[in-house]
Amino acid sequence: MVRSILSGGLAVMLTVGAVWMVGAGLSNGGSNTVQFSAGKAAEQVKAGGERLPQKTVEPSPWVILPFGPRVEDKNILQDNRLENAILMVQEKNYAPAVPILEEALKLDPTQEFVWEALGWSYYYTGQADRAEKLWKQYFELLPGSPKAHMLLAQLSLLKKDWREADIYLKGSLDLEPDNYDIRFWYAQNLFRLGRLESAADLLRKLSAEDPERLDVAVDLAHLEGLLQKYDEAVVLWERIINKIPDNLDYRISYSRALMLVGSIEQAEAQARIVLSDNKSSRDAMRILADIAGLSQLPERVVEMLEALVAEADDPGVKAELQVRLAVYYVGLWRRNPEKWTPERPLELMEKAVKARPDYVPWLNQYAELALVMQKPRSAEGIINRVLTDFNPNNQRALRARFELAVQLRHFDIAEEALRAVFDKFNPDDPSRHLMMARLRIQEGRYREAMDELDSLEAAASRGTVFGLVYHGLTKSEWLALTSTRRLEEHIVELQKAGYTFIAANDVVQYLGENRNAGAVNETRPWLARQIDKVHYAWTGEHRVADHESETKVHKVAFVSFDDGLKSSFQLGTPIARDLGVPFTMCVIASIDELNAPLYAAWEEIANYHKTGGWEIASHLMNANTDQPASSDTNKLVANLSNRIWKPDRNRVESLSEWSGRVRYEFEESRKRIESAVKLDPKSPMGIAYPYSEIGQEEGCNLANIVNPIRTILNEARRTYQAGFLVDQNGYTCFGESPFMISRYEPRWDEDAREVVRNALMNHPVLAARRMRAELATLMGRPYLARHQLELLQRDGYPEEELRQLEDMINSRVSTMADGRNDEQAPVFDMSSRYKLKPTDFYVSAAYRDNRANEELSTSYGELSAGLRLNPYLGIGASAWSGNIEQKLSSNVWFNVRQTTSSSSTETFTQTVNGQTSVQVTDIQISQTRDVQTNRIDRSYYDADIDYVGGGLFFRINDRASLSMLIGEKTIDYGSGVRPGVLGSSDSSIVGSIAVGWKPDFAVDMQVLYSRDLVLSARDMISYDALGFDSTWDVSDSWHLDGHARYYKYEDENAMMSLEGRTLWEINNDLGIWAGAEASTYTVDEDSPFYWSPYWDTRVAALLRWKRSNAPRYSLTLDIRLGQQREKARPEEEAAYSNLKAQAEADGTWDPGPGPGSDWSTFIGASATYRQRIVGGLEIFVDVRTVALREYAEHDVRVGLQANF
Repeated sequence: MVRSILSGGLAVMLTVGAVWMVGAGLSNGGSNTVQFSAGKAAEQVKAGGERLPQKTVEPSPWVILPFGPRVEDKNILQDNRLENAILMVQEKNYAPAVPILEEALKLDPTQEFVWEALGWSYYYTGQADRAEKLWKQYFELLPGSPKAHMLLAQLSLLKKDWREADIYLKGSLDLEPDNYDIRFWYAQNLFRLGRLESAADLLRKLSAEDPERLDVAVDLAHLEGLLQKYDEAVVLWERIINKIPDNLDYRISYSRALMLVGSIEQAEAQARIVLSDNKSSRDAMRILADIAGLSQLPERVVEMLEALVAEADDPGVKAELQVRLAVYYVGLWRRNPEKWTPERPLELMEKAVKARPDYVPWLNQYAELALVMQKPRSAEGIINRVLTDFNPNNQRALRARFELAVQLRHFDIAEEALRAVFDKFNPDDPSRHLMMARLRIQEGRYREAMDELDSLEAAASRGTVFGLVYHGLTKSEWLALTSTRRLEEHIVELQKAGYTFIAANDVVQYLGENRNAGAVNETRPWLARQIDKVHYAWTGEHRVADHESETKVHKVAFVSFDDGLKSSFQLGTPIARDLGVPFTMCVIASIDELNAPLYAAWEEIANYHKTGGWEIASHLMNANTDQPASSDTNKLVANLSNRIWKPDRNRVESLSEWSGRVRYEFEESRKRIESAVKLDPKSPMGIAYPYSEIGQEEGCNLANIVNPIRTILNEARRTYQAGFLVDQNGYTCFGESPFMISRYEPRWDEDAREVVRNALMNHPVLAARRMRAELATLMGRPYLARHQLELLQRDGYPEEELRQLEDMINSRVSTMADGRNDEQAPVFDMSSRYKLKPTDFYVSAAYRDNRANEELSTSYGELSAGLRLNPYLGIGASAWSGNIEQKLSSNVWFNVRQTTSSSSTETFTQTVNGQTSVQVTDIQISQTRDVQTNRIDRSYYDADIDYVGGGLFFRINDRASLSMLIGEKTIDYGSGVRPGVLGSSDSSIVGSIAVGWKPDFAVDMQVLYSRDLVLSARDMISYDALGFDSTWDVSDSWHLDGHARYYKYEDENAMMSLEGRTLWEINNDLGIWAGAEASTYTVDEDSPFYWSPYWDTRVAALLRWKRSNAPRYSLTLDIRLGQQREKARPEEEAAYSNLKAQAEADGTWDPGPGPGSDWSTFIGASATYRQRIVGGLEIFVDVRTVALREYAEHDVRVGLQANF
């Protein structure tokens, strides 16, 4: 069993069933037989759940009491030598008495007391064989002597041969049927043989015959408690306490019995009486702690335990209480983190660790809690100490080292630590895929994380078994042990959840039968899968059955018990029979040496096995008993995985001695079980490693010499067919070592629904699907996430966890209703892009520079902050200040008088009488006329703009949200902007309201209304706008989105914009997408005050690259190549047509380019990058640029955000 902070229940059971050797230790007065007795080995649970030391009971010193008729032989009575010998025996000086007694026996063999005294002298001088031989001679000489039978019975008891003792005790009773003491001893031996009811019946008769015999009453009170007849036990203890009020041990037993019948106030009062006499009483403190733990109000438990911690004087007891209190505080903090904080439990654990600096379980617990509190440096020192000073193979410390490295974002170290977790213990454990997937997610390697989850699901689909283990049963609901009611409910609820049960010894065979099982791979063509995705998006049903749905979720379980307790057999048998579920009991094979009433005797075990309801497995021999590893006998260690101290040689055992002892544990335990239960040597049998410790749980003084884990597993493999451990999930998958079968141990008060919840949540297939759903959400793949939800629901995943997972997925993928628009910075975003839960408080600062078109450009700095008031309501505020620059160009046509000149030359050649003459004449012509021309006038304007505002975000439900913004904008105009006004300013109230909803998990919609100012440096013009946005994920690899806006301007103008985009995933591993987008903008009337295109239309091909490691960083890079067309207004087209016609008519001038533009190519790029720098500080950069025909647009925003 994994060591944990016990609530004291097992200690109660061990004390209720206090060990009796052969008597109660009370004088019986005038008995005519030798009284023998033994001290009780009332085993106690040690601090923080230490092991229960199994103490071998040694007989008390032998005392001779008057017996038989007095000897009248004066010669013998007057023999001083014999009298001195008897006195020597009484004084435990046995050796000198032996020759005297031997001589006396030769002289007169009729003296019974001489036979008796000589036999005890032989026994206590190490000659037990001679004592047995002597008394058997005595028995043969006097077979009718009750004394002869009793002496041999006592010797059998000392040999722990209960059956032989039973024969002699019966013989003595046949001779003296009314002898009270013989009947008492016979009742005690019946108890040892496991005949509890018979023993109780006889003790009840004896107690009724002589109510003053308190030794009988004490044994009966213990036995009634063991039989769980607590009401009868209370009556007996009350009678005993009234007679012996100063016996604190009996008062402790009385207090426990009162607690078990529900008399809590009386139980507390009795424990307080003990503390008034002994302030250091661990038992009394533990009872008070158990009483506190029985409260149904955790806050009350904490209050009571705090008082006990303050009251405790003993440092060890105080430390135990501090650890127990820390566990309750952690539970309260997890249920209500807003009310409770982890500081107090960490403080308590720190004090407990100081009290016991070498107790490894507490050191690990402290380190784990420090990691939860985000105090990695505090945890680091403890983790390193455990791995360096105590055990380099300690699993909890290795896992904590992995969590530490992840928390510090040292991923290389984390991967190394993760490999050590499994390589040093269970290399075949498929749960390593789950932890590796967690690491890959933290690294942003999502595809590799998906591969790890696929590997886990593939392994688990080939065979999975869920193990349960219990360490005792009770009928009481007040005892910190699993009640029979709870056990039955656990099994019934698991059966309702679809689990079938097999015997623990059959687990290996079952997993072997599933070696050829597995999931079916997706083989449909790509086009068929795409068509099916579209069909599913519209109808919610697949056209072809999904192969992933064929992955089998094995729901097979087994029930096991450790230790071999009588109560487990007695109370578990009817449940196994009624429910038809085979139980497996792992028994401690050294039952005879233990001599403890809690454990079933071999005879009982064999009988329970014959019923068919119980399989028998091993819990080894002495490995359940901690032993010292040094001369300091107060410091005990798990002896299976440690070398122990050999006091006879004054040294720790050698490695070969340890190996031999371990081999003996395995071999001898199987031999004893096979012999006692009459099992076939070839039948499969499992071994439950004591305390689940094979070198990985606590300190180990072997780890630096040899790996004890491998040695112990090899020894198990030589003798057994299966090995059982205890861990937090309880699952074993096909391919794992059959000697590392996991089991889950429910808490004693764990409700059946919680057991089923833990079983389902830890199921490897279901755990893989849950993490795949979360990962798909991070990757923006809602269909995959949704499909995992459907599979989880189909296979019975707990409804509450399923609902929480669905809420998380819905809130993560819903990004529409955050109230943002192009002109305003975000005020509050409840559904953060990078986190599954919103940040409580953030502050951001940014700078933005934007050129939205040829005319306008803006730049400003901004500050914003947001605060979540509760899970449904958030508020925020922002302020920014900047500058607007506007360029206005006008094309002015006008007439000018244009004079054109032309010249020509005429040449006249004449020949007269053979004489040739040439006459040249120059002719020049000038012409004046009116022509048209144009002039481009450019005007530049600027204005300062400021904004202050706030916002509110309200999450209506899982599918709808509301956001509102309100603020004030102020514009300071430069000189000359308004005629006759120098440096004027104006302000206006602006705001928006948006409602977002999800009609389907793959569809987001938003409608909004906003009132704002047109971006202009010339005049303040307000507008009212209506908008609609929608995104539709047709599949995880095909996304559509569209946006529409209609603006009504204050100057009676209007604008409309439409945008649409489609994207297909090209390569999931590389994060490459391709698609197309289109947009168009149109304004009714031209305006000199703001950008007013008639029709600005763009279409482009888009290539996208996405990388993300939320919340560390995200990067999206887009490349665009497209065509743009700017259509001119009709009146501009008409004017240009007239102008062009006139130019053609005149034929002497060019009208220039038209007012619009035909399709022309543009290229663009954009990038969005967000990076966590340190802690909650992030940097973000948004860049967009488009190179058009005559100018380039850009929008750059860069800033920092601090999340608290």
